[in-house]
Amino acid sequence: NITLTASSPLTVLAGAPVVDNDGGAITLTATNDGGDDDHLTISANVTATGGNGSIDLNAGTDLVIDTDAVVSTVGTGGITGDAERTLIVQSDAATTTVRSADGDITFNANQGVTPTTGDFYGINLEGSLVETTNGAISLTGQGGDNSGGSPSDDNDGILVEGATIRSTGTGTITLVGTATDGSDSDGVDMDSDSGGTAATITSVAGAIAITGNSTGTETGVEIQSGSVVTSTGTGPSAATITIAGTGDEYAVYIGNSGSAVTSVDGDIIVTGLAQATGDATGIWIEDGATVSSTGTAGDSASITLDGRSARYGTYIENAGTTITSVAGDIDIIGTGTTVDGVSLLSGAQVTADSGDITITGDSTDNNGVEIGDPGTA
Repeated sequence: NITLTASSPLTVLAGAPVVDNDGGAITLTATNDGGDDDHLTISANVTATGGNGSIDLNAGTDLVIDTDAVVSTVGTGGITGDAERTLIVQSDAATTTVRSADGDITFNANQGVTPTTGDFYGINLEGSLVETTNGAISLTGQGGDNSGGSPSDDNDGILVEGATIRSTGTGTITLVGTATDGSDSDGVDMDSDSGGTAATITSVAGAIAITGNSTGTETGVEIQSGSVVTSTGTGPSAATITIAGTGDEYAVYIGNSGSAVTSVDGDIIVTGLAQATGDATGIWIEDGATVSSTGTAGDSASITLDGRSARYGTYIENAGTTITSVAGDIDIIGTGTTVDGVSLLSGAQVTADSGDITITGDSTDNNGVEIGDPGTA
């Protein structure tokens, strides 16, 4: 085993890898001595090979994996990362990678009994790759509590920024993000990076579950700028996709051309609960985004969209925005209060080749279902 502990910042410098070739565990810890700089920075490869050795990374403040480092295990060796404030995996010229074979990858940020204060993302994956074959990937992050606008109001629980989270076997993928303050803060935000590369979450047979909670902030779950959540498996073992958002303003937002939630045979379920007034919307899909089922056989993915709020329930708009299926059923549900339960507007399309389409809307003060504008179907 290899164990390194520092009561101050601990850095694995570029060109100085930490390697255990005998199947032992690697533990790297920067303890919190009461300051705000007790970071653990991984700028070189940290690898456990030759058996089932695990890697455990612990930061008293921030955990940063950067400079295209590779953190990896083989066999059933797991990888854990815990940060008292923020956890960042960011690439430089190539791709910073966290990889396991059959071991779990577990990242936790700002999960203390008393959350850390400040202006920061909980977990930020920027241009990086987190992947497994049969292990479970679990990311849990809570953003900071700054709401004063300086330096920002952006305190996402989890920001996947031009990064890829991938399971190539049976490994599940679970994201739980919480935002509590800041007008631009989301529970989980999938977005493109500065170079325009979109975020991707993909699995073959392991279920994908994305849960975002925003309290007094912006959106529970946001999938935008060409970002994609996809299940590529076929048959009854195909990965399902579950997206659940709660928020004051928007619960689940899927927007922009190229943004998509798509599956062959694993069911897609999207639920959103928004509680504020104003433009509160349970599920908002717009601007060329797509939710699609592409399977052609009896196991084809069904699509369920269920949005609820104090105003709009499920709101789908704009030409190029599509909810489509080849053989799976589509079920769109919306519950509004002062506005429509389900709104299908401005050229948006809901189509199925052989599957059934059911739209159910309810509103206290307005239309249950509104379908309007030229080109809408």
